[in-house]
Amino acid sequence: LRVLVGQDRQWSVAAEVRLGGGITSLAPMPDASALLAGTDAGAVYLVTLPDMSATVLRQSHTGSVRRVAFPKGCSDRFASCGADGVVRQWDLSDYSQTSAFALPTGAPPVA
Repeated sequence: LRVLVGQDRQWSVAAEVRLGGGITSLAPMPDASALLAGTDAGAVYLVTLPDMSATVLRQSHTGSVRRVAFPKGCSDRFASCGADGVVRQWDLSDYSQTSAFALPTGAPPVA
């Protein structure tokens, strides 16, 4: 994950962080102080800005994380949904999982 600075055709890398796996989903915190990043390795990371330090929250899904999202106006909880068909809700104050449910078999995949 990289932060680029510049304009037109003159860009340079200002900061960079490597995560375990390819990034599949990004969600900014409402106050823009950090990003959530889901990976194809099943992990969810909290990446603080602008220093780009990354903390793995949990190796939470058995497959790729398809989506990470904050509820509107909320920065202390988020949800993740994986290719494993499980949706998990998280509390960022202590990085705990507060609930989870499995999508029904045969349900359309989460995009």
